Amino acid sequence: MIGYLWSLGVVSEVMLFAFSKKWFAGWSLRTLFVISSVGVMIRWGLTASTTAVAALVVIQLLHGVTFAIAHIAAIQYIQKSEPNKMVALQALYNAIPLGAFIALMMAVSGWGYENWGANVFWGMAVMGLLALFIKVEPSRKGAQDITEKPQAEPQN
Repeated sequence: MIGYLWSLGVVSEVMLFAFSKKWFAGWSLRTLFVISSVGVMIRWGLTASTTAVAALVVIQLLHGVTFAIAHIAAIQYIQKSEPNKMVALQALYNAIPLGAFIALMMAVSGWGYENWGANVFWGMAVMGLLALFIKVEPSRKGAQDITEKPQAEPQN
């Protein structure tokens, strides 16, 4: 059952990536991050509350919302940043949230689950709430959103 549910989460993520240009064209970074943060609160709140199979299916489908949409927004943020900062931002994005933070949270989650059981997932839901207060504004103006359709160049 775990393998099937895990696969469903991956399918959800892949579908969001596959259709992101069509579904999220013109959406602001703030909107994408807010949707992802609300998804985090719902996903982990449900995880703390139930083990019903139907709920677990919904929880795994929310992986696309919590990871894929946040990832799309993070990549857009990097692309909209000043060109001389893009490589550093990409390296930091790969090292901190996709590397060190996951490793730290794995250890903390195991310890937390041992001590508090499923209630540890409420802590994860609170992370989504905290993320709502992060201000996201790339410093480079006029950069094209990766989900926007390219505009024709003006002809002279």
